[in-house]
Amino acid sequence: MTNLKIFVCHTPGDENVLPQSSNFVHVLGGAALNNAVSRNLVRDDTGDNISAKNKSYCELTVQYWAWKNADADYYGFCHYRRYFCFNQPEKQSPDRYANVAFDFFDDGVLSQIIADSDIILEKMKGSPVALTTLFDVRNIDIRNIHDHYKSDPCLHDKDIDVLLEVIYDISPEYYPAAMEHLNDYFFYSCNMFIMKKEIFFRYCEWLFLVLAECERRIDASKYSVEELRFIGHLSERCLGIFCTWLNKNMGINAVFFQRLFIKQPGVGIKPYPKSENPVTIVTASNDYYVPYMSVMLQSLFGNISKGRNYEIFILHTDISEENIKKIIILAGNYQNVFLKFYNVSKDVAPFVFLQSENLRHISKETFYRLLIPKIFSNYKNILYLDGDIIIKTDVTPLHDTDIGNNLLGACLDADFIGNCCSIPDFLEYARTILRIENFLFYFQAGVLLLNIKRLNEIFGEDELAKKAAVYNYKWQDQDVLNICCYGRTYFLDLHWNVMVQHKWNRIAVIAKTPFPIYNQYLESRKAPKIIHYAGAQKPWTDPVMDFSEDFWHFARQSPFYELILRRMNGCPPSLSPSAVEKANVITKSFLLLFPYGSKRRKILKRIYYKFKRP
Repeated sequence: MTNLKIFVCHTPGDENVLPQSSNFVHVLGGAALNNAVSRNLVRDDTGDNISAKNKSYCELTVQYWAWKNADADYYGFCHYRRYFCFNQPEKQSPDRYANVAFDFFDDGVLSQIIADSDIILEKMKGSPVALTTLFDVRNIDIRNIHDHYKSDPCLHDKDIDVLLEVIYDISPEYYPAAMEHLNDYFFYSCNMFIMKKEIFFRYCEWLFLVLAECERRIDASKYSVEELRFIGHLSERCLGIFCTWLNKNMGINAVFFQRLFIKQPGVGIKPYPKSENPVTIVTASNDYYVPYMSVMLQSLFGNISKGRNYEIFILHTDISEENIKKIIILAGNYQNVFLKFYNVSKDVAPFVFLQSENLRHISKETFYRLLIPKIFSNYKNILYLDGDIIIKTDVTPLHDTDIGNNLLGACLDADFIGNCCSIPDFLEYARTILRIENFLFYFQAGVLLLNIKRLNEIFGEDELAKKAAVYNYKWQDQDVLNICCYGRTYFLDLHWNVMVQHKWNRIAVIAKTPFPIYNQYLESRKAPKIIHYAGAQKPWTDPVMDFSEDFWHFARQSPFYELILRRMNGCPPSLSPSAVEKANVITKSFLLLFPYGSKRRKILKRIYYKFKRP
């Protein structure tokens, strides 16, 4: 079988964009400039390499590495957002840059870019060169390739002229092809090609000789970050020059495939285990919440076992590239941690989740856990963790807990149970809306051990999410999970989800529960394994709240520590012990006047929200 390798160039943080094919070799470009550990990407800084020149050479550092270190019969190159379309059902309409654009990866897109070597070579029809569809610069009102280079505001006019001078001086046999190509209007964009080995080696020997001389002659000492990419831009013109030379001197005509462009490459590819029996953890966040989630991750990393591999996934729709890179670098400090951001935009698009007005401190990201069985169908068990927790021990024993044939493992929600024991409205809600036969079995969803196989057997792919989108439950997705998993839940020791004391005196509420539950809660507080800051009160808004010292211990190690402190500027000063006592007296008086479930309390809430809204 012919050995065809297509090298896919990636930037740091792209490990969530790895479509799997026997032909693809996923390579981290400029690895020498990045400290992050990329276990699923080949690095271009091994062997003979120019990885450190990535800021100027761009994807060419991967091409150079493949030339010097990899062995294949055919060499191909593309980018994490741009791929050859090998299996198009029919010719697709491109944009004016000759790209066929898609919002994200889905099964249809993957079926177009993935093909066996023999199929690709058959479609190349015996040609030793394949390219992607050429871009006609006249579509953007530019006369030719020479003017196209000079029209770019981030490039210097003189550099393309230096390229011509270098070719004339050191490889004059290519000069006629250079003049012909630069006066043509078809642009060979993106440095994407497939070449037979001998053609590829001929190209690299010429290309890197020419570019090295251009680099020597051009003074780029005052170039900006974008201007430093001039070598990469010159190389695109060199590809056109070389292919023109092949046609004129060797009679070689290239075969063309359409070029697919993926706007959101992190969307749509289902994760799969990267190692045998990993500890797999999923959480969810939005961009604003990343600093606080990073503290949870720091506490997780500080307690991992060296004997296991950890695969951590962060579900999101809007986390910035800057924040992604910070978290990737944080995880890169641990050799046995693989961390991946998974964009769920495609998965949540069909749903409009209903959010409770009583829980305004909870964002829509809480609903993402309902998508886990669908997204992670390639996994056996998933440990879901909220972002507002602190981990005090290795979670491996929790992840490995045998929950039998149950759908999930979770801790009892002692706070909810206490409210049901003392407030008629809570009990009525549990009986009539949730229809839970015994409210003593209601669980808290901040820490969940999910049996993925069983959940997918019982529920359709979107059944859990659909339930959350048709009724406005008080405790949102947590209620949905309790409804669906009632009677099929394995109850974990409360040490694994210790809800902190809250400003409304949560311990007093929990004291209303049957004594075994209350006693379990008190015992769990003595040696918590996971601390959960459930509720609106958080350590980053009240730095002296219950168990806050555990949060700040790990917050000081977070790359977002200063940002967390800056956001706290609007927080009120800490209360003295005497002020706390006065506040407790006021709180008790308030509860006497406006007890839970009373009409007076409901009227007061309506008045409050009426005047709070702008």
